[in-house]
Amino acid sequence: MKKAITLIICLCLALPMLLAIPASAATPAEIVDAAYALEKGASMTEPATLTGKITEIKTPYSEQYKNITVIIAIEGKEDKPIQCYRLKGEGADKLAVDDIITVTGTLTNYNGSIQFGANCTLDKVVSGGGTVVVAPTDQKEIVDALYALEAGKALPYSATLTGTITKIDTPYSEQYKNITVTITIEGREDKPVVCFRLKGEGADKLAVGDYIAVTGTLKNYNGTFEFDSGCTFKVAEKPAAPAPNPGTADNAPLVALLAVLFLSAAAMVVVGKKQTV
Repeated sequence: MKKAITLIICLCLALPMLLAIPASAATPAEIVDAAYALEKGASMTEPATLTGKITEIKTPYSEQYKNITVIIAIEGKEDKPIQCYRLKGEGADKLAVDDIITVTGTLTNYNGSIQFGANCTLDKVVSGGGTVVVAPTDQKEIVDALYALEAGKALPYSATLTGTITKIDTPYSEQYKNITVTITIEGREDKPVVCFRLKGEGADKLAVGDYIAVTGTLKNYNGTFEFDSGCTFKVAEKPAAPAPNPGTADNAPLVALLAVLFLSAAAMVVVGKKQTV
């Protein structure tokens, strides 16, 4: 009797493991469903591989960290998108919406976001049908696009903005080697841009009035329009003031002198004529 009870207990303990489907043997749909069944903070027990179409570039490719964050939809499970967080791999810098890619990593429920965790890898680009979005060359156009973003969204490209520091939001940190400042762009002074945790040589010496060029990912963070953490800068040269146009008030003394000379010459001519008569 004791042996029978022991056998039943062992079978009960082993049954969940016998019924569990390893990610390597499951279908993509089963993997997605299993990921969506995870509780907050939980992760799948082994890595999984999924192939899907990119529906959104969540965070553009970072030259500094060599990664990108995208959202993919798996065929048949389009209502259950998967985020690929800080995706790395050859070709990651060229990914675009509508590309079909294969990703491997550990699936987790991060505060309700079902995602491949950091260090997931881009195995291959199945088809590169997407179009890479290039940043506009006009700074004012970039700022306008930034201010048109919904909260939580980012521009689909890395951008560079050159402007004047109007505020030191957070002083330079010796510990983290960064500073947070606000800059304004010429022609868009009413649309300031925060440079969050800005890094670069000379960051500890930045001050209000400095003219800098900042590069990074632009986003709307809960109503704050900013360069995301990890942005970098270089000190820029302020454009020279335009030269005054001829005939402006700057030339008034010269014009007055010429007028006096002309009048003097005219007077001499008149006097000469009178003497001749």
